Amino acid sequence: MSNQNGFSIAYKPNYTLEETIKKLPTTDELNSISEVPGSAIPNHSPIFRNSKTLGKPLLHQIHPEYSTTLDFFQNSLSLYPNRPLWAYYPPNEDSYKFITYKDANQLINQLGSGILTILRKNFHDLYRPINNFIISIYSYNRYEWTLTDFAAQFNSITTTSLYDTLGPDSIKYILNMTQSPILFTVESKVESLLILINQNREELSSLKIIVSFDKLSHHTHAHLFNLAKSLGLLLYDFQDVLEIGKLSPQPPIKPTPEFLSTISFTSGTSSLPKGVKITQAQLVTGISQLININSLFFNSLPKGESLRLFVFLPLAHIMERTLSVTVVAPGGCAYFPKHGEDVKTFFNDIKVVKPHTFVTVPRVLTKIESGVKTKFNTDNSLKVRLLRNAVDYKLNYYNKVGNTEKNPYHPFYDLILKGFSKQIGLHELHQFAFGSAPLSPATGLFLKALFNRNRINQGYGLTETCGGCTFSRGNSLVDDNVGAIGSTLEFRLKDHEDLGYSYSKNRSGELLLRGPMLFSGYFKDPIKTAESYDEEGFFLTGDIVSIKDDGSIKIVDRCKNFFKTSQAEFISPEKIENEYLGKLGGDWINQIWVYGEGTQSFLVGIIGIEFEALQKYLTLNFDSEKLEQENLVQFINTLEFKQRFFNDVLNVHKYKLLGYEKIKNFYLDYNTPLNPENDTMTPTLKVKRHNAKKVFKKVIDDLYSEGPLGTRYSGSKL
Repeated sequence: MSNQNGFSIAYKPNYTLEETIKKLPTTDELNSISEVPGSAIPNHSPIFRNSKTLGKPLLHQIHPEYSTTLDFFQNSLSLYPNRPLWAYYPPNEDSYKFITYKDANQLINQLGSGILTILRKNFHDLYRPINNFIISIYSYNRYEWTLTDFAAQFNSITTTSLYDTLGPDSIKYILNMTQSPILFTVESKVESLLILINQNREELSSLKIIVSFDKLSHHTHAHLFNLAKSLGLLLYDFQDVLEIGKLSPQPPIKPTPEFLSTISFTSGTSSLPKGVKITQAQLVTGISQLININSLFFNSLPKGESLRLFVFLPLAHIMERTLSVTVVAPGGCAYFPKHGEDVKTFFNDIKVVKPHTFVTVPRVLTKIESGVKTKFNTDNSLKVRLLRNAVDYKLNYYNKVGNTEKNPYHPFYDLILKGFSKQIGLHELHQFAFGSAPLSPATGLFLKALFNRNRINQGYGLTETCGGCTFSRGNSLVDDNVGAIGSTLEFRLKDHEDLGYSYSKNRSGELLLRGPMLFSGYFKDPIKTAESYDEEGFFLTGDIVSIKDDGSIKIVDRCKNFFKTSQAEFISPEKIENEYLGKLGGDWINQIWVYGEGTQSFLVGIIGIEFEALQKYLTLNFDSEKLEQENLVQFINTLEFKQRFFNDVLNVHKYKLLGYEKIKNFYLDYNTPLNPENDTMTPTLKVKRHNAKKVFKKVIDDLYSEGPLGTRYSGSKL
């Protein structure tokens, strides 16, 4: 197991948290690694650390006096009692309402007391001085989610979270595994949960209480109260629990660093969800890492201005969960969306919030790029032409001098670009970051030009690392790397010679991690936990990476993603997908999934094509009667069309691929064919390759039946 002891940072206790943040190294100063002398062993690289931690303990907590999330909260409560902590839209209102740190503290105490009082009065066997039960949260992003999480943490109650794309089987699996007696959710999910419980009474018998974040009326929701009663369940709404806690205050039970703060279930890319156990100490290390790598960002805020975070990623995602606590450290405010269930509306809120930090995933960024490029191609107004010219000016600069961290200044175009950023609410950003999946370098550069930013940062992390553990410099977009390891972990590479990865030959291998930021094991799965570590306590990430000359890490693929074709050649699908996205992403395609059957000699692909690009291509090359949208997917997957598209689009670029690595047949769809809704992607938009293979089995079979597309077809309009 990983070493969880002896890691601390050598800051004097008399420094305040604010003074500590100001003394931290900046991201650029953390962007190098050093080899630990004498650490090399056979079939592995030496151990590497961030150069700032070589010969020192790894960063465990940002300040000696802050060992739990409660410590961070109490510090900001004492310094900024009247600052806003949470901002939300009350029902049927069109402006944000704020909850101050002082008011939040009162609500946290009331909710914690309400939970404990209900348990003590109704289920005394579950109420103990040390609360060893688990609260489940099943909701989209809203302030009540974080309030519930804080109330649980600050009373030494473990939480876990559920989310829609898990599906009913996984939700049942998690509720049964955790034996959770209390579930917090939204009104729209109460009935489906009651039905699930009714269908699985024995497996879900531990669930005793459901709390709706939304108001429930005994008149309007009588059927829900009756169904709950018939199942032996208590049904409350959130305000009821707060009122109970207000009338029956309970002494809080302060968490210790060793307390199991949360069990974060990963949706997984192949099997049932795994429960990642994260203690208060590990969560604090994750927060400390975020503060450390973003110290320049924290210190650049205008004096007296409160940090603004828009809660964009699902709170069930460990990164957003960590961010929602990190924002507390400098006395910041988390803004929640008006319609948390509908991500399409989030940018309406962002215009209002004008966040200082924006952390997202590549799928969102490619949507922004696609929308802007569509505007460029369809709107010939002066305003749009000026914006297009401004972006082209920046891109031409990158093409001439390479991707740098400094944008060329232009007195007129910079004003145009600033106006665009202001129009969508991103003009006050101090940090623009993404992670979770690869982003086409071309898309990254386009967005860097569009938002006129010196840097857009890419990070790498896992649920098991409690969020991001690497963070790139802004000029890494061209290389698609995720930066150097942070101050909380050390790493080494393990050779996989059978796959062609060796540290001694090409500075690559499987990434292994060790340090205080790592999780404490998988919930109720000691076998899986033991299998995930080597004999020296390094966690086996399963990610193949390479170390670049500047010490940054580039993600190559997952070990389990590799497969062999009938030619006995190992294939790395993610490497191939990234190469196609690098050449065609944004302009032509928005996603690609590559697959190869072990009995076949060539690769096939599922491709999401940009609709606007498809329309333009069809108009130029095909008769108008072919363009009816209801038959479009069928038409673009005819052999005649694919052959033409193969020659005109896919085969005109020079890819850094060997012949057997290029796809020879494909299926096209202008609706993103891979998505969480059909269970081919996780909620964080990682491809679930095993599921994709099942979903597209017939398509794959048909592609192999068609055989490889030729390369010599030519002709006039079809």
